[in-house]
Amino acid sequence: MYTVDMSNESPIVSFRVPLSAIKELIAKGRLKEEYTKSELSNLVKEDWLKSQSIDFNVPVPNSVLEKVLAKLNKIEEEG
Repeated sequence: MYTVDMSNESPIVSFRVPLSAIKELIAKGRLKEEYTKSELSNLVKEDWLKSQSIDFNVPVPNSVLEKVLAKLNKIEEEG
């Protein structure tokens, strides 16, 4: 049986980051060569939060997720 956590905390989200984006972060000195998964995750989260104006008491619409995915796709295409 599944239970649903109705708190205001979001679930953990897992996604792939394009290799070209990782290489760019390393080249810019924002990520070390031997990075850990949590270091990359925190960097992506930090950049994403800086780019958003979010009232954390309001659910984030799917359009925000679509914008993030579009940005990642754009980085992949440019690489």
